[in-house]
Amino acid sequence: MGVVLITGASAGLGERFARAFAARGDETILVARRADRLGALAAELPTRAHVIAHDLGAPGAGAALIE
Repeated sequence: MGVVLITGASAGLGERFARAFAARGDETILVARRADRLGALAAELPTRAHVIAHDLGAPGAGAALIE
């Protein structure tokens, strides 16, 4: 299907969104600070998942993510 970028994917709503999009066949790009939790989640998803450990709370972090 498509490709979905999910921030805050290591827990809570972000994790639930990742699971829901993957369940419908979407490839996911998982972004959060905790690389270990992102890796564990990616391993559980039925579709391809890219892991980016990145803190989006810092100034300019969003721009750095898409570079």
